[in-house]
This record gives sequence, structure tokens and C-alpha cells, in this order.
Amino acid sequence: MVRCEKHGDKHSSASVNEETGYVFCHACDLKGDAIEIVRIYEGVGFKDAVKRCEEITILQAAPS
Repeated sequence: MVRCEKHGDKHSSASVNEETGYVFCHACDLKGDAIEIVRIYEGVGFKDAVKRCEEITILQAAPS
């Protein structure tokens, strides 16, 4: 379980399926894969969400 930032969650209410990457928040009904979540949070279209996911992945893979 993880916190859902969409509704200012203070306790863990969202679950992530580690095999599929699918997210579901039991409190606010937010659901989707990484691209869908970025699309919702950042208010962008599909292509921009894919680009943002690529940026996030590159930043996380960069050596410290």
C-alpha cells in the first residue's frame, strides 16, 4: 500500500500491482498504469505523459 497524492492522503490507501504496475486507490478510486497516473496528475495528453515517464525513468536510472 502507498499514499495517494491525488487527495492529500495521510495514510496508505492505494495499492500497486508490482507485476502490471497498475495503481488503484481505495479512497478516491484513482486507477491506471504509470502513463495514466502521470496524465492525470500533470494534466497532459498521452504523448506528453509517455515523455514524462521516460524522463522519470532516466532520472531514476542515473548514477548518483
